[in-house]
Amino acid sequence: MHQGVVRELLGDYLLGSHPNALSAWLCVPDEWEAEHITRELRNRNIAVTSPDPFLVRGADRPNAVCLCVGAEVGKGTFRTAIETIREVFGQFPHVHDFV
Repeated sequence: MHQGVVRELLGDYLLGSHPNALSAWLCVPDEWEAEHITRELRNRNIAVTSPDPFLVRGADRPNAVCLCVGAEVGKGTFRTAIETIREVFGQFPHVHDFV
């Protein structure tokens, strides 16, 4: 159910997912960095994870975030969160994020 909403609203950013997976990887738009978008989404009460906890030594660090889609949350609340992510991905970072 949740993966379908992610595909529908964030399909252009989807790096990888499976219909039954509990998470999805989202490619961060070029104008953002993973840390900045993670902070911006947290300011909007949406938690995503940077790629750092998932990296193995020597691997390139993707400009991506991991989204948990297995949380116990209502369909409307989840959809609103995904719409917010799409909205933020479409914006340019705040001036202070370039520092």
